[in-house]
Amino acid sequence: MNKIAKHGIKMYVLIFSIVAIAGLHFSGLHGSLGLHGVHRELFFIPILLAAFWFGLKSGVVTAIIVSALFILGMVADSAHMPAALMISQVAVFIFSAALLGWLSDNQRKKTQELINAEKLATLGETVGVISWEVKDNIDALKRLFNKSDGLAKAELNKDFRAELDTIDSLSRSMTQYAAKETLNLSTIDINDAVLELVKLYKIHYREKGINLEVRKDLSGCPTKVSKNSVLWVLSKLLDNAKDASKAGASVFITTRRHGDHCTLDVEDQGSGIAEEHVNKLFTPFFTTKEGGTGISLAACKKTLKELGGDITARSVVGKGSVFTVTIPREMEK
Repeated sequence: MNKIAKHGIKMYVLIFSIVAIAGLHFSGLHGSLGLHGVHRELFFIPILLAAFWFGLKSGVVTAIIVSALFILGMVADSAHMPAALMISQVAVFIFSAALLGWLSDNQRKKTQELINAEKLATLGETVGVISWEVKDNIDALKRLFNKSDGLAKAELNKDFRAELDTIDSLSRSMTQYAAKETLNLSTIDINDAVLELVKLYKIHYREKGINLEVRKDLSGCPTKVSKNSVLWVLSKLLDNAKDASKAGASVFITTRRHGDHCTLDVEDQGSGIAEEHVNKLFTPFFTTKEGGTGISLAACKKTLKELGGDITARSVVGKGSVFTVTIPREMEK
């Protein structure tokens, strides 16, 4: 049975239970409060089912519907319970739904994270094997190309070299994604690392007519990380920001120091990314860029996770995107 069919059956069960219990509740009007007490307990069934099956939002919505039905029946009964008692009962309904719904959502999230981690580990091993094979083939093609003095049609040499370089870049990104080498950790200030890389990138940005501006936290941000890894991540973000920007636009790098971590924002003024795509940006092989591979951002996230950090993105279509790198601070002893 597929997921959609299971979801449909659960919905039918949930609706049937609400209707059935509400029927009992209203058929017992003018009965004893003890009978209404039984109905009250039965109303917990759809509330708990909704919260457990569908999470916080659905659980709370179901609790509100059930509460309305319960109160309506009690008000219609000439011997209904006091208002304060009804309000407290509604509070219990909603609290129960919220608590179980939150626990259900949290458990579902953790389970999905474990599944994703296992998938990524398997993918990393596969990518590692493929990347080395691709790299060897590219190196062989380059050697043959150089020995043969190029193609028979010389005008195609430039395009052929460009295609080889593209595939070579892809294999390097795949290698970075699959890498499990020991990280060489050292104490660096994020500001220094940023300024070091910006000196190189300003030349490329200037050639395209894009302004590259650094807004650094003046208090600095010492961290104990792999400097090469951080520079590699930042270089990929700057490459993407440059590709997303047009002449006359600006790209901003902002560093901030926080209690136990530092953040580094790379903000562009490009066309932005659709909301439904933002959460997929760090998924291997997903890309919104023409000619992109979908490996670089996934490798960036994997690299930062290994350093104890992370990377997130937010974007507004037509206004640009912001990628935020989080890196643990080196705390003073």
